[in-house]
Amino acid sequence: HCSEPVPLIFDTDIGNDVDDVLALGMIHALQDRGECQLLAVTVTKDHPLAGPFVDVVNTFYGRGDIPIGVCGPS
Repeated sequence: HCSEPVPLIFDTDIGNDVDDVLALGMIHALQDRGECQLLAVTVTKDHPLAGPFVDVVNTFYGRGDIPIGVCGPS
């Protein structure tokens, strides 16, 4: 166990499969244990619901204030 939480920015293409959702849940569990600090999430999936979905997951874990960056239309 680290003495200081590892600062973390999670870059994800969250959208049509479950791996990124599970990874985000794991990050929240690690933060609960004091092992990391999720500073922000960046979303590279160009879908209008990808960012709001990340916000729902973060809010579920009690961290609805984490900044979320999303990509714009290409």
